Amino acid sequence: MLKIYHSKGTRALRVIWVCEELGVPYEIVPVDFSPEYRAKAEWRAMNPVGKVPAMTDGDMKMFESCAMMQYVLDRYGDLIGELAEVGRDSVARGLVLASGGNLSARHPGADTFVITGTGTYLDRLDPDAFAVMDLAGNVVGGRSRPSSEWKLHQRTYRMRPDVNSIIHLHPQMAVLLDALGHEVRLITLDHAYYLRKVARCPYAPNGSDELGDWAAEASRDCDVIILEYHGCSTLGDTVAMAHRRSLSLEEAAQNTYRCLQLGNTDLTFPREEWARIHHA
Repeated sequence: MLKIYHSKGTRALRVIWVCEELGVPYEIVPVDFSPEYRAKAEWRAMNPVGKVPAMTDGDMKMFESCAMMQYVLDRYGDLIGELAEVGRDSVARGLVLASGGNLSARHPGADTFVITGTGTYLDRLDPDAFAVMDLAGNVVGGRSRPSSEWKLHQRTYRMRPDVNSIIHLHPQMAVLLDALGHEVRLITLDHAYYLRKVARCPYAPNGSDELGDWAAEASRDCDVIILEYHGCSTLGDTVAMAHRRSLSLEEAAQNTYRCLQLGNTDLTFPREEWARIHHA
């Protein structure tokens, strides 16, 4: 977590303000602003020029307020913007309606994640529409209460340290096929490459411990999970990849439905070609 070394009236307020706007968790470390303290070797080791503020992020140290602000923006600021764009695109494509669905992204190198707030419309997201949680399930920042589906995200992040974003939507074709007892078939190269495998979870009430735990278990070896009678969750090492998988899933479901309409029940991407799959 960021540590901001702060004295009243100093430019540490600039950095605190940026963190508040972005929903980035931070810890304030009060600093004695007296010339005597700022001349001490221990403070000079933190800020060689002896001024306030200073900031640490793990092993990284900084001591110029504008550079700190830029660092926070570069490292953490893009997540909310990326999620907001995914929300707008998902609504425009009909993958979710009104205040359905929820999006999240893990803070780089941290045990915290940002998640859309309860009741938020995914095509109207701004920094106020997010909460920040840790992997223990505690709210540690943000200006909104987290989505009631937060366990779906938190438990998967604990299960999969390699996952940095989770997109939970309600794609109608994928959910319909699953409810009818049909698997979503991977027919094209894109579907085989991006999806690889589609897992499913039996129905459990939204927001429940059961749903969170079952989805996390299903994610052990899979990045795409259909939740019975509910929706889907797609995972990725980036927000863009998680979103790409959500688009590919619904496209694969539509293709599967068309095959069924034509009477085909077994067409899939050739099994003998799976080992050679790559993408330009």
